[in-house]
Amino acid sequence: MDATTRTAIRAIIYGLEKAGVIADPAVAHIVEQLRLAADTEADCDRQDEADALRELADDIEADARLD
Repeated sequence: MDATTRTAIRAIIYGLEKAGVIADPAVAHIVEQLRLAADTEADCDRQDEADALRELADDIEADARLD
């Protein structure tokens, strides 16, 4: 996943959250699903993709201050 795509996904989720369209539990679920996808990528020996997904999950979590 390239940096532009990661930034776009973060901006969309952040915007939806700030607009009140999605709540913290929904954002937490998105983060959880990204981490599960990262685990799947790692299991398939695609470590670069797994790392990118984990980084995206961490960034979204930080943006939402879920940690």
